[in-house]
Amino acid sequence: MRKPAIGVFVIDDEEIVRTAFAVIFSRDPRLKLVGTASSFAEATESVPKSRPDVVVAEVLLPGFDGLELVHWLDGLSPRPTTIVVSAVGHPAMVLKARQAGADGFIEKSTPVSEMIDLVVQTHETGEFTWDEMISIDRVFPREDAERIRTLTPREREVLIGIGQGKINREIAEEFDLTEKTVKNYVSHLLQKL
Repeated sequence: MRKPAIGVFVIDDEEIVRTAFAVIFSRDPRLKLVGTASSFAEATESVPKSRPDVVVAEVLLPGFDGLELVHWLDGLSPRPTTIVVSAVGHPAMVLKARQAGADGFIEKSTPVSEMIDLVVQTHETGEFTWDEMISIDRVFPREDAERIRTLTPREREVLIGIGQGKINREIAEEFDLTEKTVKNYVSHLLQKL
């Protein structure tokens, strides 16, 4: 007996993207589109009625932080698998989506067959390979990436915070550190890099 199709809800402000996802998901019998929304307001009204298994949501919605949407989806019951999709696949963005509660992240440039498999796999197994998406290698030249690999996990977090334009106080608050500790991490980063 075949499993029922996974109900997918798409949130994106661009109609062409919502239409493309509808076509993509109709190609595979494992998936079925159960609804779309173009804004957070539409999503808050439509998602609970549609009761999707998976929500594929653009993280950069006009006038609204898409990560707030991820938080909201995380509070639903039953909770859908939440996959963030964006044209911007920078590791800092991916890390923010993960920290907000997303179950997966897909770049819009991902080949269609791979995108479908990622949606199905993430929903069915609850597993997503985040390490590859947040790898420093994706944004630094090879020689710089070699030096960055010598950083501790906390030093990487501080470096990402710096890259996001955060000041030491903001980084300290985010990771429950003192400002002096963050300054020490910054000194270590300067020495290593």
